[in-house]
Amino acid sequence: MPDEEISVENAFQHHQAGRLEEANTIYRKIIAATPDHPVALHYLGLLMYQVGEDDQSVELLKKAVATKPDYLQAHCNLANTLVELNRGVEAEASCRAALKLDPEKLNAHNALAKALHQQGRHLDAIVSCQKVLDTNPNQADTHATYANALHGLGRFNEALEHFNQAIYFNPQDPEYHNAMGDTYRELSRYSKAARSFQKAIGLDAEEALYHNNLGSALFLQKSYEPAIASYQKAVDLEPRYIMAQQNLANALRTIGRTDEAIQCLENILKDHPDLASTRHNLAALRGETTDTAPKEYVAELFDEFANQFEEHLQNKLHYKIPSLLKTVMENRDLCTTPYDLVVDLGCGTGLAGVEFKDVAKTLIGIDLSQKMIQQAEAKNVYDKLDVNDLVSGLENIEAKVNLFIATDVFIYVGNLRDTFAAVQKSAAPDAFFVFSTEHLASDNDNAPFILQDTSRYAHSKAYIEELGREFGFTIDHFETTDLRKEKDGWIPGGVYILKSD
Repeated sequence: MPDEEISVENAFQHHQAGRLEEANTIYRKIIAATPDHPVALHYLGLLMYQVGEDDQSVELLKKAVATKPDYLQAHCNLANTLVELNRGVEAEASCRAALKLDPEKLNAHNALAKALHQQGRHLDAIVSCQKVLDTNPNQADTHATYANALHGLGRFNEALEHFNQAIYFNPQDPEYHNAMGDTYRELSRYSKAARSFQKAIGLDAEEALYHNNLGSALFLQKSYEPAIASYQKAVDLEPRYIMAQQNLANALRTIGRTDEAIQCLENILKDHPDLASTRHNLAALRGETTDTAPKEYVAELFDEFANQFEEHLQNKLHYKIPSLLKTVMENRDLCTTPYDLVVDLGCGTGLAGVEFKDVAKTLIGIDLSQKMIQQAEAKNVYDKLDVNDLVSGLENIEAKVNLFIATDVFIYVGNLRDTFAAVQKSAAPDAFFVFSTEHLASDNDNAPFILQDTSRYAHSKAYIEELGREFGFTIDHFETTDLRKEKDGWIPGGVYILKSD
């Protein structure tokens, strides 16, 4: 190649024209001759990102700004590259370096908003978004980041407003429609969610994520066959897409196509034999009873549905166990004097906490799901909340407990021996332990508990009595009740009040 053709300008012309191999060759010749050439380093870094060489891209862009610290555009492009790679902390540093050079650089403010959002600093992200929109209110990308930050704060209706703006200014971006669908889903507006996902698919039919999300919205509307078709399309597009495979298996199970659901779960385990949640669901469908649901299964399940949980549980499943337990205790004159310390085991979003707060001098909630704990915290009824499993959470409490509550918790714990042992160890004299179970009738081969095909456990009264004798509790009250609705019927439940001996 003649020397006159070895120039940044010539390389950049090839780069802009899409002749990436030619551009790559020239950039590298320039850098070989002048290792600290900031412009060649910068453009080669951008080219490397284009061809999927992410690590090389970041390394080259960092060299460019190290060689020329006042190279504003290189700082901005490094920041944007790091944002695209979801490296928010590093991206923030690059954004701030750019803004130190030019405090009004909108590109840097826009990238900073994304970097802050990636770190969960949603309010700070909104401030950066507003800085951009004050100058350029037509910036679709910034409206989308603003919406994502609002979504992260749980301000879903406000998020919709900014997603609408993003789509107005750039209706051809499928990610905006998909994100809007996610927000509608959080608001339990499933038909609108489905339409948004369908629009995303119309713009990019090869993206498996959009088909999976459409399946989810259809499933939540009980449109099971169309949901299965969407999940299957996602799996066809991306055969190792675990979430879509799991969703497909669940939908097949829901409509009674058990053999197909089992096959689907077995296929997942061929590639991912250590997936505990899949093993749990497979055991349930095979009729195999395990000791407990994996912690990660429970945490993921409730993290996913935390925002819709209460509305679905109370309004659609007609769940009223916390208030029923409180009423049973009141009828037995067990709520006349406040308890010094009450612990809500598996507190979820805090439904039991709301019921029992008035009889608790101190109320502590324990739950595996971070997002459920966030919902509970918003109710402002707990004195302390702990993201933890039941046993470890109790071990963290130094004071003796006067009242333990566990509503709809043991459906994810089969063998309750460790839980009863932890409760016994933490219990004050004359403590009460009140809880519900999915009730296992005594004619079920005398099994103490079983894992049902719903992936939930049911327990027999005889098993609870046995545990009570072993760990020093007497059943003060027991009754069966309708626990919650499922499909066209009611799930039989057991309500217990135990007192320590």
